[in-house]
Amino acid sequence: MASVTGCMHGGGFIAASPSLRTRPWLAGRTERSLRAAGLPATAIGTGTGPETDWIPWAVSSGASPDGLTVIRAGAWFPQPRSAAGPEPSATGRPVVAFGLSQRGQDSPWRTLRRRSGGDLSGLAIGLPALDFPPVLALDRRACEALRAGMAWDRLLREARIVHLSTLDVLEDDGLRVCQAVTSLQYGGAERLALDLHRELRRTGTAARLLVLGRPGRSAFPWPEECLDLSEIPAYPDNRAMAVNAATVQFGADVLHAHLLSAAEINALRPGAPPVVLTLHNTCGGWPAGLASLGKNDVALLAACSLGVEEEARRLLPALPVRTAWNGIDLQRFQPTPQRAAAAAAFRSAVCGLKENGLLLLTLANPRPQKRLDRLPAVLAALKRRCPGRPVRLLLAGEPAAFNREAAACVAAVRQAAGEHGVEGEIIFHGPSADPATLLAAADVLISTAAHEGLSLAHLEALAMGVPVVALEAGGTGEVATAAESGAFTRLPQHAGPDELATAVLTAAAKRVSGREAVRRCFSLETMTRRYQRLYRTALMAPARAGKTIWLITNNFSTGGAQSSARRLLAWWHGQSGLPVRAAVLQEEPAEPTPGRAALEEAGIPVLVLPAIGPREAAETLEPLWPELAADPPRAVLLWNAVTSCKRMIADALPHTPVFDISPGGMFFEALHPSFSRLRPDLPALMPAAYGAQLAGAVVKYARERTQAETALGCPVSVIPN
Repeated sequence: MASVTGCMHGGGFIAASPSLRTRPWLAGRTERSLRAAGLPATAIGTGTGPETDWIPWAVSSGASPDGLTVIRAGAWFPQPRSAAGPEPSATGRPVVAFGLSQRGQDSPWRTLRRRSGGDLSGLAIGLPALDFPPVLALDRRACEALRAGMAWDRLLREARIVHLSTLDVLEDDGLRVCQAVTSLQYGGAERLALDLHRELRRTGTAARLLVLGRPGRSAFPWPEECLDLSEIPAYPDNRAMAVNAATVQFGADVLHAHLLSAAEINALRPGAPPVVLTLHNTCGGWPAGLASLGKNDVALLAACSLGVEEEARRLLPALPVRTAWNGIDLQRFQPTPQRAAAAAAFRSAVCGLKENGLLLLTLANPRPQKRLDRLPAVLAALKRRCPGRPVRLLLAGEPAAFNREAAACVAAVRQAAGEHGVEGEIIFHGPSADPATLLAAADVLISTAAHEGLSLAHLEALAMGVPVVALEAGGTGEVATAAESGAFTRLPQHAGPDELATAVLTAAAKRVSGREAVRRCFSLETMTRRYQRLYRTALMAPARAGKTIWLITNNFSTGGAQSSARRLLAWWHGQSGLPVRAAVLQEEPAEPTPGRAALEEAGIPVLVLPAIGPREAAETLEPLWPELAADPPRAVLLWNAVTSCKRMIADALPHTPVFDISPGGMFFEALHPSFSRLRPDLPALMPAAYGAQLAGAVVKYARERTQAETALGCPVSVIPN
């Protein structure tokens, strides 16, 4: 039978079968469902033998006197509070009740239920030969009989065996994700959560979106599989109870949070699945209290840019953090002849501009961080530079209702416009459900934000072929690095109106498209794939401390480095008793090198991964992740391994100490070129981003130490052969 877990009558039992070996989070899903039913699991075992062995063991070791319920791992009650086990039979016979899954409509248990009307007592002789159903509940008399030594098959002959719909469950072997966002009002974080939700569902990941509050401005349409929790009082404990109940009901393995405060995150902890928290801004724009989060408050921080990740590492050193670059739906921002015609009509009718006019666009909801009051001075500088050319500034965005700061921002723009004499050249457009048409009408997108995560407006403009002029903030430099020369102009924060005006005129004259950069690094598809990996990274955080030291290398041929690795593994295994394992990237399963053969003969397991040569690193490493989940590492040693694989392994293990062993001069020659091409699956601009993911590095010679410290920025030790 597959793995089972749980109890419905006060005691508890979790038995993990080999089916959970590579997906340990399935048991967590079921355990949370049991807790929500008021039935915490209190005993843990391994159900790898026949049921006739482990059912009596479960009864004797984990169940209360009132009975026992076992549930297949990965299953959950759709309504945990309504789940109920069997009542005692008036006949005095023991009762064994079972529940069915909505999956597997043609299962033998379902067939028997149809034939028997739900009471299988008369068919009990054949039941021991069946796999167990998803849920099985024993009443007090059944448990007492097993404790007294009654055999399981005899119990099935003497007991009443009935189906209870209150025990029916849902099952899913795949990853299930809930996102929680404060509202669906127009905004970058809200847009991202909504797009990610739709793309997860499109690519086969079960996903539900939880919306916690009402919008303060115009809102996006509601998607499918979206739950409105806005009627819940806006107190952290109330919201946490509602979110936890929704995640349990959905069977979520991960909760992905957006814009939640530290108080709301902390309130979630007792009953929530592992939390992935996206940081949508640099620290100046973080929700209240996030800088005070502690080690166990979230499973993983997801920074929207490397700039945000760097701040998070500095301010929240106890929390693991990885970058997932924001992405946009390129289909929504696609230049077309129809859109160009609509844009031309908009320029003429709304902006009063002909072909020679210059239209600046800002896509931003009025907030202090956007510093929109700086734009009238830029507009005035452009008018001075282009006395015969009509110039307009289009402000597209909406202040939040009843928000004094937002209203003050709008007032400050109007005041600055009056001071610079450009009141007639500024158009307050308000919110837009079709920003692509506004972008098609614009000559340049301009941004003067004080702090930024990674602006969706910048990406949307580049996708539409509109050049961007922006001040340095957050992920601005990362987008500028990815974009084609001339498509993105980045200026320092202290840049004044004249510098901005010069940059605008240059960008408008060149009109370079950055669409290819967005397709390559910042598309919705690439962002979704990255988050799907990060969800599994969060779930790989070991529930127990890892004991095994993993050594990953290219091969165990007769070279010096490989021989050193083999001797070290053999010594640990034979002399110190440490559990060790190895994995190789460039060997064939049927043709072991002498070093690998010696390790295997000594009893050291060696995982032979698909050879990296003809494959990408992601394909080569795919079989490694379930093995690491099944045998959590105490530490991972990357021993002269291929650079692309090393980067991917370090990125995937934020909860594990990872060491780069013996990265000599040849390594550094290969390391820098590997960062010359931006990769959305491994966001990084410099080798130091890889070094930040390491616990340390080891070199053989003292002369290499400075080189390693400079390149990687992590602790470096010198250990000769």
